[in-house]
Amino acid sequence: MRKVRLLTPILQRYERLAMRCYVKRVNAFLLPPDNVQRRSFQKLRLQTFWRPGLDEWFTAAVGRWGVEDLEIVVESPCKQFGFYPLNRCQNVRLKRLLLSNFCHYYGTPPLFFQRLTTITLCKGSSRPHLVYDILRDCLQLVDLRLRDGPYSRAPLHVNFPNSRLKNLQVDNCDIFKIYLTSVPCLETFACRGQPTKLRYGEVPRLRHVSLNFLETGYAYTGEHDLVPRKNTHSLSKFFKGVPPPVEELFLQLRGHQMWMKPTAIISRLNNLKKLFIANVPMDWDTFWIFTLFAAAPYLQSLHVHVCPLSTK
Repeated sequence: MRKVRLLTPILQRYERLAMRCYVKRVNAFLLPPDNVQRRSFQKLRLQTFWRPGLDEWFTAAVGRWGVEDLEIVVESPCKQFGFYPLNRCQNVRLKRLLLSNFCHYYGTPPLFFQRLTTITLCKGSSRPHLVYDILRDCLQLVDLRLRDGPYSRAPLHVNFPNSRLKNLQVDNCDIFKIYLTSVPCLETFACRGQPTKLRYGEVPRLRHVSLNFLETGYAYTGEHDLVPRKNTHSLSKFFKGVPPPVEELFLQLRGHQMWMKPTAIISRLNNLKKLFIANVPMDWDTFWIFTLFAAAPYLQSLHVHVCPLSTK
């Protein structure tokens, strides 16, 4: 124990030295003197702990170097930043943006947000109220991806009639309800993680749906406490509201704590033509598959993959 106490300040000193060296090198790359010839590059990924000069890196990458694809990953609790300095920059070419634990301090949205076409929000950046701001302000947004979102008691309501969003992907976000209330241009929807209740509304162009659920029997709260989850589900849970005009459906339901009720689906999937059900455990009752088959009278292709029982 005494040796550990002696080594701790030494390690901390080297950590500070390494961080100062890292910051110095990034500053030399992104913030060179004005007499240095400007370069242009398309993609940049910054992964760091939060520091006061991070906003300068962002502004330089987008406004000075003309980055088109930018990823900012902050290894600390979510931080807010005002992107307004970029409104003074000329010829901003940023089209694709990934933010992890880094979000905009909203008031009036920065002008360049209106030109973004692809946005990925990870961890603290993917909270529902931040997603709403993005969908409201990014008028040209086509592709939105949410990843590794924290536990949220509030459902995700996607109600943006003027949105041009075509692709929505929710990946491992602990959201218990998703409402696709009004997304007129949405063509593809994918959801992966804990089983999530889905309600469809005005989605006239939705053709491809992928649902990949893993039931663990519990969920994490914001305080990292475990909350028991209901592990018995009915298929109708994933097809609430107005029947979507889905043509291709990929469905994967996994987890030793999960069981499907053989209950009928009220919604008629009249447009469904291709159905793929992956990794069905051998010890599951397959009657629920027939109820799904009965809800799709014009189905043309059905593929069911049955996986063997694990020997572990």
